[in-house]
Amino acid sequence: MTQQLSARPAAAPPQDAKDPVARRIALRLGVRVVELVGFLVLLVTVLFFLARVQGDPAVILAGPEATPEDVAQIRVIYGLDSPLIIQYLNFLRQFLLFDFGNSITERVPALDLAAGRLGTTLLLCVIATVINVAVATPIGIYIGGGTGSAAGRRRPLRKVVSGIVLATQGIQYYIIALLLITVFAIKLQVLPAIGFDRADSWILPSISLAWLAAPRLARVVQSAARQVWSSELVHTATAYGLSPATIRTKYVLPNVLVPLIATAGTQFTLLLSGAVIVEQLFGINGLGQLLVVSVQNADFPSLAAGVTLIGLVVFAVTAVSDVLYRIADPRLRRNG
Repeated sequence: MTQQLSARPAAAPPQDAKDPVARRIALRLGVRVVELVGFLVLLVTVLFFLARVQGDPAVILAGPEATPEDVAQIRVIYGLDSPLIIQYLNFLRQFLLFDFGNSITERVPALDLAAGRLGTTLLLCVIATVINVAVATPIGIYIGGGTGSAAGRRRPLRKVVSGIVLATQGIQYYIIALLLITVFAIKLQVLPAIGFDRADSWILPSISLAWLAAPRLARVVQSAARQVWSSELVHTATAYGLSPATIRTKYVLPNVLVPLIATAGTQFTLLLSGAVIVEQLFGINGLGQLLVVSVQNADFPSLAAGVTLIGLVVFAVTAVSDVLYRIADPRLRRNG
């Protein structure tokens, strides 16, 4: 008599099979949040004490023609009559609650004022980043090298282009902005030099700001492309008879994406700082211009609100670029 074995159901996978990945993601996000809070606290702390270094805030707010009674009244209104440590703790508490008070010059909530200017600055930086990537990527891949007889014939030209890219790193972007204004706005009068309200007014400021980052990004892409061209992967593909264009599309460009995304994400934060000068040169009513005016007028609420929003943007861009280059790199995807 044969004994029949009952089929045993396969063991169900544990419910927490994906928990290590989820924990890793949650941990990384938590670290990012802690870094953001620490960065913002450090930044507003520096702003708080710098405001005291340049003079008595009550005297600055009251103006040069204020009487001692006016200064004393300002000191009471803004809590400047308290001990310095109490002022700092109150300032820090308001910052953590996103309560920056009213702008001293505009008499409106400082956070609303800064948020209203943020969109213009972000648009400027996004367009500059698109120009940066669109120009630097093909140039970097081209000067990075190639295979075959055609690549050998183009080697002198690649060296010339590489030298030009290296030389352009020494030309400051605000000088390019002044040259663009002189040629296209004053001499040729084909593009406006002031404002950022129309599509044609985006061109000169965006190109000027993109100049801040494009040469550096082209050099990064060049270095990455050179490593790929000299790798065994490309040598094998060449031995199989693949054309240089196919190798460039299927092998070089995907391997360049990781350093490209990482560098472009880092450079976006650099463009935010460069936007301060570009907005001044082109009369753009953005967040960078607000920060400059706030420093000039000792408008500390607007200054703190603007710096906080920039910190949040930096955090968001860094997190997105972190996700994108992990998607672009299969090795990182396999490691969760």
